[in-house]
Amino acid sequence: MLPIEFDHQSLASLPLVDEARAQGVIRLLRGIVERRVLPTFRKNAAVDAVLLARVSERYRIERLEDVLGRIRTVSILTHSPDGWTIHIHERVFDYISFGIPWDLTAADSAIPAPEGRKALAFAELLLRHELEHMVKPHADEREVILSDAEFAMDRRELDPVYYRTLREALGDELGGLRGVRYLKLLDRFERDENTDDLVAEILPLHAERLAEVPSLLLVGAFQTMGRELKCRVIEACYRMSRNTAYALVERSASLRKVLRLFIEQLEIDQEEFEAIFASFTDRWGVALLLQERCPSRLSTAVRWSC
Repeated sequence: MLPIEFDHQSLASLPLVDEARAQGVIRLLRGIVERRVLPTFRKNAAVDAVLLARVSERYRIERLEDVLGRIRTVSILTHSPDGWTIHIHERVFDYISFGIPWDLTAADSAIPAPEGRKALAFAELLLRHELEHMVKPHADEREVILSDAEFAMDRRELDPVYYRTLREALGDELGGLRGVRYLKLLDRFERDENTDDLVAEILPLHAERLAEVPSLLLVGAFQTMGRELKCRVIEACYRMSRNTAYALVERSASLRKVLRLFIEQLEIDQEEFEAIFASFTDRWGVALLLQERCPSRLSTAVRWSC
């Protein structure tokens, strides 16, 4: 769930990809994972080698259709008993596809033009971010964001062409990506300056975007989040449920998301549930409201926690 937004309007004019083309792009992205992303994790002593091997065998990449045009985050990572799925928003997926117009099936495909290089550089950052969530399942989002910047600094030393291309992709507003905050993060790292305030600015905006994700997809993504982001997403959903600028049906749907995410966490890990619920009630003081509206499984846990 790379915390970078994109401009729906700027990317709306891109040609849609057919199924054959989509599968070709997915094969290309898997190639980036296998040749460029996984090797960096294999060199990291902090990564569990067994988990990394499992991840390399059980991940999928899919083009995420957004019929209503409400999803604003470039990617979403979900987990299920079958493995992990990296959902790349259809507009961003098409941006990557449009940037690499050569024949993906040809053995002698040429090096892509500058626009293609930018698309591939951004794709590598996106895939690296999601793979880190897979191989470090308990890492909070701020840790992964800082790891993104460290990865970029490493590329700056070892592959300066890639680094310049990545910066161009993040800073090209006409290209549709809104990567200004990530550019500021890289600037801070280049100057060896503190980044706490910038990360603190990125996280709540990211949580708000995730809170807008359809419920079923959000539940799958919730399992891949660290505790801090889980707390922020639940609170963002709750704020939406209280915001009179939204229609009543949307506010009700947001409250249902809050309850569903609590239930999901209770089923995953009760100890973690208690910590997240305590954080939520300390801020909002709504234990009684939740008791009145919770399904029985959550209601019992709420009474226990209170």
